[in-house]
Amino acid sequence: MGSWDIIWKTPGAFKIQQDLDKRVASAVKRLREAVVAKSTTIKKSLNESGWMDKVLERLALDSGTKETATQESITDVLTEVVGENFMEEWAGHVVESWKDSVIGFSYFKTT
Repeated sequence: MGSWDIIWKTPGAFKIQQDLDKRVASAVKRLREAVVAKSTTIKKSLNESGWMDKVLERLALDSGTKETATQESITDVLTEVVGENFMEEWAGHVVESWKDSVIGFSYFKTT
């Protein structure tokens, strides 16, 4: 007799599985609702202006510490190498990819 035979012949096994399925379905529903709510908030936020500047500013902040205050930031070095236009275009691609990701999450349904 295989393990499945033992499980299916065990009294109440089907009821136990149904209860577990309901718990999993409930957790999935809560997770989906949380993803939709967070995606909606992020989507609204990304529609505000200034995100490209925020990306570039954050890159500069992350690269500058007290120990390296006299050194150039990553943003400065990259701007010298690839140019300011490229850096702005790159930041625009980053922001657009975030928007695309959030739009994809917004297609989740909560029902």
